[in-house]
Formats: sequence, C-alpha cells, structure tokens
Amino acid sequence: MLAVGLSIAACQAGYSVYFTTLYDMVRNLREAESAGRFAKTLQTYLKPAALVCDKVLASAILDRLLHHAEVISINGPSYRLKDHMLEQREGGDCRLQS
Repeated sequence: MLAVGLSIAACQAGYSVYFTTLYDMVRNLREAESAGRFAKTLQTYLKPAALVCDKVLASAILDRLLHHAEVISINGPSYRLKDHMLEQREGGDCRLQS
C-alpha cells in the first residue's frame, strides 16, 4: 500500500513512474537477456524518474543497485497496526470493501 501511495504522489507531482514487482522485473530482465534485448528492456526501468518495486525481496537487489539508486528508508510504527488499534478502540469494522 505504501509503494502504491508513493507512486501516486510522484505521478501527481509530475514525475514519470514505473511500478512493478521485483519478481516481474527480474523475470523480464532475464528473458530479455536470453533474447538479446537486455539493454532495451533495462531502459524500461531506467527511463522513469521513479522506479517502485513492491516486494520484500527488493532490499536484496538494492544492495546490488545502491550506486545507481536513491534509497528512501521508512521507519516507524506499522500503518496496518495503527488502523487495527483504532478499530479496537472504536469497536468498528475496518475491513476493506470492494
């Protein structure tokens, strides 16, 4: 949810954003490398002003990309836990509805 929110905020601020999962990015790059189009596919991820990878494994690949990335570290209490605590205090139902 945080990655989506950051992506939306960047778009609203006029930045180009590419949103993907780390799994899809690595899979696409591996396929492109096998097909001889790695450089072109890599530009898909390098061209936008912000690349947002929505997976826990992103930290593992960030170690390899640190010299090309600006890392934003977010620390603090859990957003979901805050909502859960608020729900318990108010006795309401805080489930997502579709």
